[in-house]
Amino acid sequence: MRKIYFIDHYDSFSSNVLDWLWRGGIDPAQIDRIFFDDLERMRNLVFDNSAIVFGPGPHAPADVPTSCQLATAALGKVPLFGLCLGHQILGYITGASIKQRHEPWHGTTEELLYDSESEMFKDLSGPLRVAIYNSLVVEFPQIPRPWNIVARNSIGDVMAMTYDTDLSDGAAAWGVQFHPESFLTQSGQTILKNWINTFF
Repeated sequence: MRKIYFIDHYDSFSSNVLDWLWRGGIDPAQIDRIFFDDLERMRNLVFDNSAIVFGPGPHAPADVPTSCQLATAALGKVPLFGLCLGHQILGYITGASIKQRHEPWHGTTEELLYDSESEMFKDLSGPLRVAIYNSLVVEFPQIPRPWNIVARNSIGDVMAMTYDTDLSDGAAAWGVQFHPESFLTQSGQTILKNWINTFF
C-alpha cells in the first residue's frame, strides 16, 4: 500500500487538503501527516512506495528549509504534489525566484489559461475558475527542463506546472499556485484524480 506523506505547514487549509485527499479516494490509513518543523521525522522519511503532498502555508519557501531539503531529495524519485506554498517550494528548489504578486488576492477566484493537453487537466474542457489565496508567485528566468508550465492567469503568473516524467523515472511532480481543495475551485477533484492516476 502506497504511503502518502502530507507535509503540513500549519496552514488553515491543511484540514481541507486532508479532506480533499480522502474524497479523492485515498484511504486515511495511507496518509501520514507530518509537520514541517518535526525535524527528526522529516529527515527520516522512507521514499519506497510513497508519494508526498506539500501543503499550503503562511510562509515563503526560504522560511521552510526542511521542506525544501525534502523536496530536493524527493524530486524525480517519488510522486509529488505542491499546493500554493508547496508549488513555490518546487519552483524555488529548481531555480525560480519567488516574487510578490502584483496585488495580493485572498479568497477570490480567477480563470486559468491552461493546456488542455496536459495530464493535469485531462477530462476537462472549457473555462476553469480556481480559488487563490496568495501574495507570492513563482517566476522562472527561463523555464528549466524538465518543468512544463501548463497554466497561467490572465497577467501571465505561473499557476500550474508539471515535471516531465520521461526525465524522472515516471515520478510525476505537479505544482499548483491555486487551491484545488477549495470549494471555490472548479474540478479540483478531477485534478487530484489525474495526479493519483500517474502512480496508482
